[in-house]
Amino acid sequence: MHENRDHPVIEAKSDDSKDKYNTVHKIFGELLKETGRTHRSNCRYAILISESSVEFYSRAFQAIDRQMFIGFGGLIPIDTVFISSSTGVKQLTWQSLYDAYMP
Repeated sequence: MHENRDHPVIEAKSDDSKDKYNTVHKIFGELLKETGRTHRSNCRYAILISESSVEFYSRAFQAIDRQMFIGFGGLIPIDTVFISSSTGVKQLTWQSLYDAYMP
């Protein structure tokens, strides 16, 4: 718990498995489940993925209508997308994750 009483809820996923396509769907399902838990006031929702998987997830998410995807991020609401790498952790917005893949 942070001093400001925010409660972080971070869903971590990886594309480094044979189940990687299913993790795309699991991100949505796990975040939705978190919103139904009791004693979750002041939650700040985020996801954590590796830097090498940004393009994979962005491309997969682009199969969803952009406005619906952004709307989901507002419904939960997803505050931050954390991107991990060997040099540290960066941050993206939910919308920036969607837009990261450029075909």
